[in-house]
Amino acid sequence: MLAFAAAPASWCLRRATSDAVGRYKQLSESPDARGKSRDQLLEDAFTYTEGKLIHLAGTAPMYDYEFQPQLGSVPFNPSLAYGVITAGAQHKNWSGLVNTTSPDLELGAIEAFADATGGICLQVGPQFSESAWDGRLDDPNVSLNEEDQAVLSFLDSCEKRFGINSAIYVSFGTVYSPSRRPDLLLTLIDSLLSAEPPLPFVFATVTTYHLISEATRTKVIESGLGIITRFAPQQMVLQHPATGWFMTHTGSGGMYESIISKVPMVCWPCMTDQPISAANLSVNWRVAFELIQVRTGPSVGQPTYRGPTVVGSTEAIENEMREVWAAMRGEEGAERTD
Repeated sequence: MLAFAAAPASWCLRRATSDAVGRYKQLSESPDARGKSRDQLLEDAFTYTEGKLIHLAGTAPMYDYEFQPQLGSVPFNPSLAYGVITAGAQHKNWSGLVNTTSPDLELGAIEAFADATGGICLQVGPQFSESAWDGRLDDPNVSLNEEDQAVLSFLDSCEKRFGINSAIYVSFGTVYSPSRRPDLLLTLIDSLLSAEPPLPFVFATVTTYHLISEATRTKVIESGLGIITRFAPQQMVLQHPATGWFMTHTGSGGMYESIISKVPMVCWPCMTDQPISAANLSVNWRVAFELIQVRTGPSVGQPTYRGPTVVGSTEAIENEMREVWAAMRGEEGAERTD
């Protein structure tokens, strides 16, 4: 039996062999399970942390709570958790894993997977059209709606006013975002608006558009420094000359689109495989920055393996954002874009 996952092999290995599989079974059979729903038991098993240091092959070392940096701010997905746990319980029956990452991004993961499971790991890499790999749009004549046109017109104006690589594109994708902590999104918007020198931005909010007030959207428009939209033509945005950075939750799709578009990233991972990808990009490969102070849940008050402690205050988040905006446009940012 071959398993398939659009996620790093190291994450697949961690979830297949982690204590969460046995913990869910134990919790389900415990007398304390009475009165608890399956979803609650899954959450208890899947989100359990004890401060253990985890060192996965091909991944920067992290404490177990660092694998869930937005716990509490991102809605828990019981369907995903159940699928992962049930698949993990069968990992000894796998003959191998097919996944869509590249061995270049997680060195040693293939060998670690084989050692732990006895199966093979076939990393087929991201699947894009030939034109995308060549830096060309799949269909430059694609029909754009009014919202798309507004985004691209804004980027055109950014290129004229601020130059190439001057803007940052912000998107958390279609599934994961800190929707239970809209204050984090407002802190981000305020930080971008107050950046010096100016840091124009496109914020594709997708599922969080309703959390941003009309007053805030109006303030952004009147500033001339940003545009808040539900969706954006992501490939076109990333390939626009004005786009210099991509703030992303580090989902595999956006991450690889950013890489092939040669746009460096600022990572704000939420859960699942995203913290692993963010650590690889920011620590191992040093081609991205990662926001640390935005972390929630068990991370607050705890040290990260790389050093900084998560303070959990708005002031700490604001300070870190200012530092990242400056660093990414300075020498350190230049090093991470080479």
